[in-house]
Amino acid sequence: MSNNGDDIDEDQQVEEEEEVEKPPFHFEIIRKVNKEEDRARVHDIIRGGLSQIGKSHNQNGYAYTNLDVKDKKITDLYDLLPQYQHLRVGDFSKNSIADVSTLNQIPYLLDLNLSFNKISTLAPFTPADRLQFLQTLDLSNNKLTELDAIALPKLRKLNLSSNQIESCEKLNGHPTLENLEIRGNKLKNLKGIEKMPNLKELDASENQINNINDLDKLPSLKTLLLLKNKLTGFVSPLPELESLFFLNVGTNKIKNPKELEKLREFTTLKALEISENPFADEFGGECKKEVLMILPQLTKIGDEEVEEDERKDALDTLKARIEAEEEERRQKEEEERLRLEEEERLRQEEEARLAEEAAAEAERLKQEEEERRLQEEMAKKAAEEQAEAGGDDADGDGDEDDDS
Repeated sequence: MSNNGDDIDEDQQVEEEEEVEKPPFHFEIIRKVNKEEDRARVHDIIRGGLSQIGKSHNQNGYAYTNLDVKDKKITDLYDLLPQYQHLRVGDFSKNSIADVSTLNQIPYLLDLNLSFNKISTLAPFTPADRLQFLQTLDLSNNKLTELDAIALPKLRKLNLSSNQIESCEKLNGHPTLENLEIRGNKLKNLKGIEKMPNLKELDASENQINNINDLDKLPSLKTLLLLKNKLTGFVSPLPELESLFFLNVGTNKIKNPKELEKLREFTTLKALEISENPFADEFGGECKKEVLMILPQLTKIGDEEVEEDERKDALDTLKARIEAEEEERRQKEEEERLRLEEEERLRQEEEARLAEEAAAEAERLKQEEEERRLQEEMAKKAAEEQAEAGGDDADGDGDEDDDS
């Protein structure tokens, strides 16, 4: 079949489209060459970053144990790391790495720094049979949005600060973790921060948290940092934190100092930071003294140690304030008693007056009734007399008629 100049054979059109969709072959070659070159570059960086020779894990030889490739513009780790089985410390910070799955093939890592990269998932750290000796993991300043359950059976320190984490609910505890940093994320609550028997320090500053009641089963927690959140107060009963020593709730939105009274539930609390809250600003230079009156067991408020004479002065002021408040209460009670007595006297007088008026009114009505009755009787008697008089006149007229 013939075609005019504008017509294109259908098979020819499909073939041309396929050719357009496929990148030119030399681009593929260039891409492959670039990838191979980058792999070689990264390998050179890795080899140059090795240091600290120590005994291998089986004690039969020696190997490099430390690797530092910080800030080397690495985007891909390729398959290069598994050959370095004896590494104990790895610093990969300040690169652009997104996939770190090959790291969990280095079995004896103890310390791993992956901060300032492009990691968006914790999946490489969830298998229970990987990285079983890792104790410190830094994933701060990455692209994580959710805190998932982490295996890592010997992990002691985990830094997830400055990510975009909105929830910790899937964390579901950890048996060995001692230090957890989740500062500078998007958390609105602390759900999931629980069942960590060894957790000693929790830093959840710079989030949007408005209460601490989701914390649970943290018997070893000594330091709780909640700086720059949205706390307006505390909800009693508070979580059982039987070891809590230091609480930082500075730069929040607490307006009422009486909210601090609820912190008495933390019987081991000795150090407190409350600066840059509305109530603290109102107290000004008296803030330390006011806090001591509420929580006299504190040994440190903000950056200042509490001296014994300061504690005594606060307690003396508190005693005087309580006595003054008690005297004021007694005066108000006395004033109220007198007011009620006066009201009762006036009420009784009013009742007596009303009773007297009612009695007078009753007497008046009685007199009116008596007068009305007398008038009726008089009217009746007059009518009867008139009727009798009329009868007598009639009888007289009859007698006259008979005589005639």
